[in-house]
Amino acid sequence: MQRLLTITVVLVTTLVLTMACNKTPEKAATPAAGNTATAPVAAKTDGATAAKLKNADGTTFTIADIKGKVKVVNFWATWCAPCIAEMPTLNALSAKYADKDVSFVAVSLDDEGPEAAEPRLKAGKPKIDFRVAYALIQDVAPLDVEFPIPDTLVFDSSNRLVKHFDKVVESAELEAAINEALAGSTK
Repeated sequence: MQRLLTITVVLVTTLVLTMACNKTPEKAATPAAGNTATAPVAAKTDGATAAKLKNADGTTFTIADIKGKVKVVNFWATWCAPCIAEMPTLNALSAKYADKDVSFVAVSLDDEGPEAAEPRLKAGKPKIDFRVAYALIQDVAPLDVEFPIPDTLVFDSSNRLVKHFDKVVESAELEAAINEALAGSTK
């Protein structure tokens, strides 16, 4: 009986963690065989100018407003365990590229906006060492960001989308995309 209970708890926990960041299960699709979980990237810049993001004070900006820099834009939420788990990687790369022309932005997709995230950020849960912005999922549709999250996008200094990671991003692959964007920015 104890063993059956343990197995049930493990299965339920696994299911909950698997669905943790999928607020709209009907949109979640099983990746096709061989899919690397990165979206195909066309040389486009329209999303960088169309998606409106907000600062905690309510002022708006777009990714294109961050001029002359490579942009690493991460979409997360306070309720998303995988999003929180990847923040140390993003913090480390933000520190590593601090003296380069790279700007990091963490965009909270919490429905309540700053009211949900700011108290947690002030408590260091999660700890984010770079700019934080806010948006609703429909506001970032021009960037092809949708649930489940996290998503991380890398733009070159001309606002061309270099890479769209539709998953928890690994340090090495994000660093490769940042270096590709930096190299493309110097051409």
